[in-house]
Amino acid sequence: MRLHQKQAVKTGGSMRIALPLEWVRAEGIEPEQKLDILESGLLVVLPGRELKEDEINEALECVKRMIKIAYRNRGS
Repeated sequence: MRLHQKQAVKTGGSMRIALPLEWVRAEGIEPEQKLDILESGLLVVLPGRELKEDEINEALECVKRMIKIAYRNRGS
């Protein structure tokens, strides 16, 4: 898991954030493909493929660590 800083850009009545190209390529995301986005105080973009249980658990643990790192980096 990597921490990316992306700029939110206002377009019309919404904001856009570019997905990291490395992730897009690795997951085989195609233009116009619909992705599931979870929203609960933070945003999570799910890959097009279904994650295995161990991948979900690993991702959750990584998110906890990365949130703390991101907050520390804000203070720098």
